[in-house]
Amino acid sequence: MELNLTKENKKSTLQIEGELSIYQINQFKEELITAFDDVDEVVIDLAKVERCDTASFQVLVSASKSAKMKNVKMMLTNPQEQFIQSLKIIGCDWKSLDVN
Repeated sequence: MELNLTKENKKSTLQIEGELSIYQINQFKEELITAFDDVDEVVIDLAKVERCDTASFQVLVSASKSAKMKNVKMMLTNPQEQFIQSLKIIGCDWKSLDVN
């Protein structure tokens, strides 16, 4: 998994490439914490995510809840069909994780 975080004008963009799994969960969680530091908006770009397991979904749900508490916009962008279908299996719509 590769993570690329950029910050500009109170907006963080986190681009994720590869597999999001329990094996990289700590790195993913730490990068998300950094992404939420001192910004008004966080964009998580999922265009290059090949696979995502339940642990990673849990981190995204937690990030969504944190965004609501901090009054920070959070948006997931460019999810692959496999990502969307995996969320549906566990009863979650990927758009429900967005915080506006």
